[in-house]
Amino acid sequence: MKTLHHYPFKLLSVLLLLACLPAAVQAQNGPPCTLLDLLIGVTCPRGGPDEGVTTPNQAGMVTMSHTTVVDLTQNLQPIPHSASTLIRNQHGASATLSTSGLNPDSAHTMWWLVFNNPAFCTAGDPELGNRCAEPDLFVEAVEASVFGGNGQVSDAYGRIQFSAHAFVGEETGGQTMLFGPGIIDPHKAEIHLIVQGHGPAQPLADAGLLEAALSNPGAGCGPDEPNEGICAGDVQVAVHRPLSE
Repeated sequence: MKTLHHYPFKLLSVLLLLACLPAAVQAQNGPPCTLLDLLIGVTCPRGGPDEGVTTPNQAGMVTMSHTTVVDLTQNLQPIPHSASTLIRNQHGASATLSTSGLNPDSAHTMWWLVFNNPAFCTAGDPELGNRCAEPDLFVEAVEASVFGGNGQVSDAYGRIQFSAHAFVGEETGGQTMLFGPGIIDPHKAEIHLIVQGHGPAQPLADAGLLEAALSNPGAGCGPDEPNEGICAGDVQVAVHRPLSE
């Protein structure tokens, strides 16, 4: 990984909050969002990226942010008809990412880059409005974590939808922890959701590597593996800024 524009190729359900979300969350300047709205983001009023909505309930404050997915291979251009939603409470975070423009019929994974103390980041990208980027993963005070591997195969039109959750600490909802302490404080963390491409799914399936490619960074793309040389690497990102300091 070299900058936010080039996440490292080698680096790389929504059950957590169903019990604790209220029946509806009042969106800013609009009607209530239903739980389905929160999860798929189709009818709630929208502002710009990272519009925040908060509400207290028995589990503490719930926050929700929305942002557009951008293309890491095309100068951070927004992906048409894409969206990512991150719902957080004191126990963890639940993410959805719906996007298009991917290689069709190909294996992809979603990875979480969690910068727990973004105030100590120095490598942010003003174009995205984020405080943190790749070099900050290795700044001790940032207490960064990388985990994920929630995998899907894109459809014939290059579309895909991911959903995943992670609890506070190292319990990542069954996802692969690469390093770090996990999520320390969901509301204060800056969280980047990275989409990584592992190449066409059929050669992976023929080689018995499709399952591995849907849960591990770079799987299927190494020397003598079926998609060596044609893997897409890190292709898209959605950045969710912290919603509290």
